[in-house]
Amino acid sequence: MRIWTGRAGSGKTTAILREIAALSEKGEGRQILLVPELNSHLMERRLAAATHNHGARTAEVLTFSRLADRVFSEVGGLAQQMLTPAGQLLTLQEAARRVQGGLSAWKGLADKPELLQEALRLIDECKTCAVAPETLFAAAEESEDAVLAEKLSDLAQILTAYERLCDESLPDPRDRLTHLRDPLDGAAVYLDGFLGFTAQESAVVDAMLAAGVPLSAAVTCDTDYPEIFLTGCKTVQKLTRMAKHHNQTVERIELGESKVARPA
Repeated sequence: MRIWTGRAGSGKTTAILREIAALSEKGEGRQILLVPELNSHLMERRLAAATHNHGARTAEVLTFSRLADRVFSEVGGLAQQMLTPAGQLLTLQEAARRVQGGLSAWKGLADKPELLQEALRLIDECKTCAVAPETLFAAAEESEDAVLAEKLSDLAQILTAYERLCDESLPDPRDRLTHLRDPLDGAAVYLDGFLGFTAQESAVVDAMLAAGVPLSAAVTCDTDYPEIFLTGCKTVQKLTRMAKHHNQTVERIELGESKVARPA
């Protein structure tokens, strides 16, 4: 695994695009550039410019959600129907009804629309961060705050019932990325534009490392000033730990300060 580090404007993205362009020109394998949703259109344009509009033969820009679509289109599951936002709310309401006898802080949740919306946001956050009901139950037992313990226990019960209903009917759309475990074969993957990763995204990166997929990442940080570039430095440390966990060597490429000219 390779990790490019440096401040903004130091040339990390340019280095990645040049490498992808060189590989694309030689027709060697496939290259996947994974970027955040908001950066995808800009990176597609930059990749096209870097490869003189020939990069599409082997290289493409994807987000984590589009990567999931690509994998599921090959291994099955792309056509699987998901819960709509309204369906999520109705499913959560039914889940709250099924466990209402054991609720304390959220008693009567099923009959309170505004509280249901708030609970759905919490469920969504739990899924994004890959927090299982068992983790919430354990946190409730360890909490010394009685009120907090009740809320955590209630949320754990509701999440358990919600997941069971999703298994019986339609899956929650947030589970789509969680179920992504098989990365594309024969592709070199580049990560760019991420300050950090959600638990779901980290699981996908970990699965790639476990499968031996050639992985490179560009992270904006200056390791000489970890107190300033806190998030970036933590991301570098996390990627390094994940790579070492799968017995992969880590190559650090430090590009230093910004190369962009600044007004005097």
